[in-house]
This record gives sequence, structure tokens and C-alpha cells, in this order.
Amino acid sequence: MRIMLDGNNGNNCWNNSAFTQFGKVADGIEAKLSQVEQVDVYAGQIACNGCGESDTGVFCAAELTQTTVAIMGRQLTPSQPEVPITMVPGFRLYAHEV
Repeated sequence: MRIMLDGNNGNNCWNNSAFTQFGKVADGIEAKLSQVEQVDVYAGQIACNGCGESDTGVFCAAELTQTTVAIMGRQLTPSQPEVPITMVPGFRLYAHEV
């Protein structure tokens, strides 16, 4: 799982620990899948798109893309490559959430 947090414009990402923990779990799954013969693994990623502002506060604009696999050269494409970032346990949309 690629974790790209460089888009946060120098701000400390309040979701950093949630993203890092999610990435470690995904790395373990991707590593196990890659050990299977004739299976190619294409790592998913969490990409920081910076922080946005709205009437309700500063929000996280990160995106999550699923891991995909190819079996015997045939890629299995997920129905939705981009999935809701809210799938990440501990994710907080707004900076002021506790």
C-alpha cells in the first residue's frame, strides 16, 4: 500500500496514524498475495490531496485506491477502483472531530 501524504501543504495530517496503520495491514495482505504463484499484485494507495475548507471546517481530501491482482496475467479489475476513504478505521473527515 502506497501512502502518499506529501500533498498536505506542510500541515500535520490528523489522519496520519490511521493511514499508516491501514497501510501496514494492507502491506501484509499484499505480501501474502504476492507469494502465490502466477499472481501479480498491484499495490493500492492512499493519496493526500491536501486539506480543504468548507463552512463546516477544514476537511481531509485524501483518496483510497484498492489493491488489484492479476492471475495468470489476467487482471481482476475491482468494480470500483476508488473506494471511500471512510473505509480506513480511525479516519476523521474534519480536523475538529475527536
